[in-house]
Amino acid sequence: MPKSIGNRKKRTEPEKSISGDTIQINTAKSNIHWKGTKMCEAGKHEVEIELKSGYFIISNDKLLNGNFIVDMSTIGVTDIPEHEPVPRKILSNNLKSSYFFDVEKFPISELQIIKVDQITSASTMINVRFPGHS
Repeated sequence: MPKSIGNRKKRTEPEKSISGDTIQINTAKSNIHWKGTKMCEAGKHEVEIELKSGYFIISNDKLLNGNFIVDMSTIGVTDIPEHEPVPRKILSNNLKSSYFFDVEKFPISELQIIKVDQITSASTMINVRFPGHS
């Protein structure tokens, strides 16, 4: 989740009839830290992506929904040490390729929170959709 948030405003999302407080994301202090795991948890990689804009919808201190605009060209690998530039560059280029996010075709992407499940008091599963990506 982003590290910093801004002011709350009342908002209703018409397409899903979700009502709650809207919290704008402070993009200067926020980014997305994303962990992707391989099938059968055979490995993982972590990246950060810069946010251009976004908001959360919260009601009774629970996350209900949200929407983010991200600059896909800013994908940065965080789990491979900087002293290993070749594997970092290979993974970064692979993620930006048409095999994954096709950053040349989709340099700016929208992420929509479509489902939020509280797993434990310390763990939340958030399902996100990339409209325009198949």
